Amino acid sequence: MEEQVRFAVAGAGHIGKRHISILKNRTDVKLVAVIDPKPSSTSLAADHFPSMQAFWDSDIQADILTIATPNGLHALQALEALERKLHVLVEKPLALDNAAAEKIIAKANEFGKHWFTVLPNRYSYPTRWLKQMVETDRLGKIFLVQVNGFWNRDEQYYQERTWCGTKTLDGGPLYTQFSHCIDLLYWIFGDLKNIQAKFNNFRHQDLTEVEDSGFVNFDLLSGGMGSLTYTTAVMDHNLETTITVIAENGTIKIGGQYMDTITYCDVKDYDSRKMNLNQNIVDNHSQVITDVIDVIRGKKKTDVSGEEALRVIEIITEIYSVRDRD
Repeated sequence: MEEQVRFAVAGAGHIGKRHISILKNRTDVKLVAVIDPKPSSTSLAADHFPSMQAFWDSDIQADILTIATPNGLHALQALEALERKLHVLVEKPLALDNAAAEKIIAKANEFGKHWFTVLPNRYSYPTRWLKQMVETDRLGKIFLVQVNGFWNRDEQYYQERTWCGTKTLDGGPLYTQFSHCIDLLYWIFGDLKNIQAKFNNFRHQDLTEVEDSGFVNFDLLSGGMGSLTYTTAVMDHNLETTITVIAENGTIKIGGQYMDTITYCDVKDYDSRKMNLNQNIVDNHSQVITDVIDVIRGKKKTDVSGEEALRVIEIITEIYSVRDRD
């Protein structure tokens, strides 16, 4: 039997608790430490440390550090972990700028360690199916791609997470909520060019330093054009995250709250019975952990290249350059 991979988790907020819960219920890993200023019930599964320095000063041995702290801390904490010969699994975004992300990748290479970033939507059956449809040219020329992310973030959300909505620790919704949309656009359809954008803060003027809504339009390097409309100003509850593709040989729409359902498929000479109707049987975050363990054990290569991770950050930076000039 292979030895358990030892995980430490930095950050026990909403997404950190998700990681902790997954790790606690797996037999191939051992959760050895939780690092967060406030102890919580989730910390009871492992030794608790109030700071990164307290963890570094301990004699707890780990193989990998999961970083689920505010966005602006990701790069610093990843570099600290790599210096101490740990692999790193970083919640999106990997960093808030390309220079910091490049340092993480370079440091990992220097010490022969792996870096990973959490992109769970890549494990969704609908998005993998759509990528295959594009890569096998079933759709022909792509004419139009429209992505919508319509979510709710209320006053309580920002009161409980004082770093959210700040430029330095959050960066903006394209990092915190909708970087998945940018990643999927790049992963499925290739690079973007001629990017234009506009922004507004409709509901959160007194709560955030950043926009709550944006509209981005672009051309696909491979041809065609697209748009991304996003907001956290929906009343009460998340509404949807969708991708609609209008192409030479058909039309596809993926919908649901998290792009987890194929809601429309009309493709020339395509038998829709080939689609997997049991689309939501895999927990995407659990699959991320499985892949991380397989890479660490040398069973596979990492799915996300440095080029991909850097380009996604670069695209977001390019979009926000319009906002930051205003």
